[in-house]
Amino acid sequence: AELSRSQARTEPAGEDGLPEDGMALCRVSLLAGEEEVFSREGLRLGPVTPLPGVDPEEFQRALTGVKDGETIELPVQFPPDFEREELRGTEGICRVRVDQAFRVVPATREEMCKVLGVEDEEALDAEVKRRLEEAHRAREDARIEGALLDRLIAAHAMIDPEPMVAEQVQARLAQAKSELQAQGVPEDQLPEPGDEALRAAREAA
Repeated sequence: AELSRSQARTEPAGEDGLPEDGMALCRVSLLAGEEEVFSREGLRLGPVTPLPGVDPEEFQRALTGVKDGETIELPVQFPPDFEREELRGTEGICRVRVDQAFRVVPATREEMCKVLGVEDEEALDAEVKRRLEEAHRAREDARIEGALLDRLIAAHAMIDPEPMVAEQVQARLAQAKSELQAQGVPEDQLPEPGDEALRAAREAA
């Protein structure tokens, strides 16, 4: 089923509206009061892929069945990383205008034969089985590798990276100081590194 959906095509949803497993091209805007503080055109959305800050169940319920040109509005809580700091954590409105709603049509067995380059449905079943077994082996190999790595870590003392990071930070600050001196800045006029410089040096380290 997953392989069939991976080769699926989309068709206009028409009067049936957006199905629960469908996809829509939308314009999304966020409002704080009457002010539009965010907008994006051409976003691909589906009822089961809610927007950040919107209740997933409400989003799924509201978007399912929506037709081309219709608009829904839902409460939203502005996320903690929203670009306007004063709005973070506050309540607003998420407005979604559906420009085009599509239903997803999984590939037929005949189409899958063409995609996988097999002659008939018997060969298709054999190829799907082979791929499933291959995926299972890959997952099992990854599980074993993870277990071995956990044992290896547990059996060996790890070096505390903090002293190494601190050493790298000092080296980067010293390098920046040398570059300023090379540009002709007198030593007694060299600025002390501020919080931003220390943070940048630590992130780089």
